[in-house]
Amino acid sequence: MRVKWARTLIGCVLLTWVYFLAGKAGLLLATVHPSATAVWPPTGISLAMLLVFGLEFWPGILCGAFFVNLTTAGTVWTSLGIGMGNMLEALIGTWLVGRFAGGARMFERPGTLFRFIVLAACLATAVSASCGVGSLYLGGLVDAANLQRVWLTWWLGDAAGALIVTPFILTWAVAPQLKWTRKFAMEVMLLGGVLTLVSLLAFSGWTTLGRDHLPMAHLCFPVLLWAGFRVGPCLSTTAMMIVSSIALWGTVRGFGPFTVESPLSSLFLLQAFMGSTAIVMLMLTAIVHERGRIAAQLATSEERYRTVSDHAADGILSFDERGKVLVANQAAHRLLGNGSGELAGRNLDDFFPELGLKRQAPFENSAAAVRLHGAAMLPHLTLDLFRGGRQQILEVSFGRQVVERRHVTVVVFREVTHQKLMERRLRVILESSPSAMIMVDRQGQVVMANSQTERLFGYPCPELIGQRIEVLVPAALRDRHLENREDFFRKPEVRPMGAGRDLHGQRKDGSEFPVEIALNPIQTSEGLQVLASIVDITARKKADEEIRALNEDLERRVEQRTAELIEANHELDAFCYSVSHDLRAPLRHINGYIEALMQDAGERLTREQLEYLKVVDESSVRMSKLIDHLLSFSRMSRQPLQKDTISMDELVADARRLLRNRAGDPTIEWRIEPLGAANGDRNLLLQVWANLLGNAVKFTQGRTPARIEIGRVTKAEKNAFFVKDNGVGFDMKHAHRLFGVFQRLHHTKEFEGLGIGLAIVQRIVQRHGGQVWAEGAPNQGATFFIHLP
Repeated sequence: MRVKWARTLIGCVLLTWVYFLAGKAGLLLATVHPSATAVWPPTGISLAMLLVFGLEFWPGILCGAFFVNLTTAGTVWTSLGIGMGNMLEALIGTWLVGRFAGGARMFERPGTLFRFIVLAACLATAVSASCGVGSLYLGGLVDAANLQRVWLTWWLGDAAGALIVTPFILTWAVAPQLKWTRKFAMEVMLLGGVLTLVSLLAFSGWTTLGRDHLPMAHLCFPVLLWAGFRVGPCLSTTAMMIVSSIALWGTVRGFGPFTVESPLSSLFLLQAFMGSTAIVMLMLTAIVHERGRIAAQLATSEERYRTVSDHAADGILSFDERGKVLVANQAAHRLLGNGSGELAGRNLDDFFPELGLKRQAPFENSAAAVRLHGAAMLPHLTLDLFRGGRQQILEVSFGRQVVERRHVTVVVFREVTHQKLMERRLRVILESSPSAMIMVDRQGQVVMANSQTERLFGYPCPELIGQRIEVLVPAALRDRHLENREDFFRKPEVRPMGAGRDLHGQRKDGSEFPVEIALNPIQTSEGLQVLASIVDITARKKADEEIRALNEDLERRVEQRTAELIEANHELDAFCYSVSHDLRAPLRHINGYIEALMQDAGERLTREQLEYLKVVDESSVRMSKLIDHLLSFSRMSRQPLQKDTISMDELVADARRLLRNRAGDPTIEWRIEPLGAANGDRNLLLQVWANLLGNAVKFTQGRTPARIEIGRVTKAEKNAFFVKDNGVGFDMKHAHRLFGVFQRLHHTKEFEGLGIGLAIVQRIVQRHGGQVWAEGAPNQGATFFIHLP
């Protein structure tokens, strides 16, 4: 903010001094009144400064005008009134020019320049003259008889300043910089020399022409026209300043064609001449500038058109009424197989003989011309050409325009050989398809159909082309079909139509049949279209009905067999209970009688007899355990699963506790890794871990040290838990027997057991949908893997 105020203050001070000095110089030529002169440059300076730098510098104008008049012949009040008038003149003129005449660039167009002359040079200056003369009259410094002369002198001086000084400053301030070249500099020097010489001849006393007051001022016009046409606005306004300065200098000294007896009349004549000359020169300069600007815009537009035309993929030709080519772009040369510049002047029939233009004379009255130019003009034609031994298919469109009172026809064409050949191949493929194939455009009209469509729907292909696809849809389904079609074109992609719904077609005779439809979007020269493949699925529907009937019968049989199986399972449970009860009773009797016999006759029995009784007792106990395990194994398949997320680390710890003393053997080295969680039945999985750990403990007896590892590993692309020991192991060729009931790979004398524990492990894991397997080698230990989904 401080920088802006400082800038404004400095600008106002400088403007005050410039205004003061220019005003003092102008008042030196005052004749009718000390404060009124026909030469007033400050008006032009103040207008130019406010237009360029802004209205905030108005205090400089007020102060400059005040001090000029105060130090000349006015009082404080008259000087203040004159300063207010000069300030209002500048503010009003600047606002009017900015609002209605284009601002500081008003000299670039004749229209804005004319408004500047009327608004600023005529109307705004009248404000200053009225305020100034009114202030002098109210101050008693001018009488009523001289009011008109003083006002006219004041206004003429301000208007001349606005017409000569303002354009000079503005053109140098806002006009584009001159492009100086050696040739241009020499022309400017020659122009300045000639202009100065001619001005001196007309307005100085160096020759008899000026001393004899001959009307030689017109000699300046050719030179000024030279400046207006050749050197641009900046140097044109400079030329006017040169002529005005020399003319004013000569007239004040009494030389030149405008010198008369009265000095005031001489200045009136001079300012009238210079003002009218300035108006003519400014208008001429504006016209030349606008013409140059329009010519540059036309050149730029033509260059852009040429650039766009040459970069267009389509060939463009324009030709006259005789069929002669006027303009051709690069694509036209490329598509027609000619080098650059070879098409202009040739006849259009040389490139498109299919139009038959030469056979129709004269061209403008030919049938082809009527087709191209008349109301029956087609949007485009498709031509099959053979150029250079290859087929070329072009799409050609035509238009007509009037250029400089000449009818010019424009031909726009593009090569669609590949696309058209692909469409023809597509038609061959469609005809060879066993399904009905129909091509439909975005409006739902049939544009292509194969012979299978005629066989399926009964419509001859020519009759079907152009009809809406809904004629092939039953009336009750047409509204829904229309929605499906519109939805497809909004999101075109390969997909079945009406997936999950029964679709039906309608033949020409009105009969309906079930169909299956597949949709494929196809981009063609006419735009996006859809290719529908339609299959009659009547036979499939019949087969589906038969399969459905068979499935229903199968389900009925499965339900019947399931009920029978459930009843058999109940009977099996009853049988197992009966077997358990009936077998355990004799075993208890055997054990009781053996125990009584050993107590009553133990002393009379021999050692061999006692050994026999011990064997019988152990066998009965073993048979009792065997019955318990069989019952447990049989119940394993019927027990319902209660799955939950279980910590496998906790299950391993519980299983070790179940093993009691065997798991706590200090000779066993346990290595247990974190196992994480799994999903399953806690009680059944606890049985799995107990059986596997018990198996490992049993078969590591006698190993020093005995080592058992428990962990988690990825095996055969499956996450599995494992139990590894360094026990006796097994031969892999017998691995298939490990999980069988009563299948043992070691004798009971070596390792106790019934041979059913691993079978229970397998049954539980399989019920969880998992898998169990083992790896091992004789005397190198064994590893059991459990995979749970």
